[in-house]
Amino acid sequence: MCQAKNTAARASAPLDVGPPQWPALTLRPLVLGPHNVPAIKDPVTAAADIPLAAFSAIVHG
Repeated sequence: MCQAKNTAARASAPLDVGPPQWPALTLRPLVLGPHNVPAIKDPVTAAADIPLAAFSAIVHG
């Protein structure tokens, strides 16, 4: 989870693990940031989806 859009974009970039000529694994992290979590300000909407409301509060703090 990131509050800055630039940090979230950098953190979500694929990461290759292994030697450059033959990466054994590519990690694609799931990053929650202001670019993909809506800002929830309405109490009724927040009550309908509490986990999303919590992520929104953290990301948009």
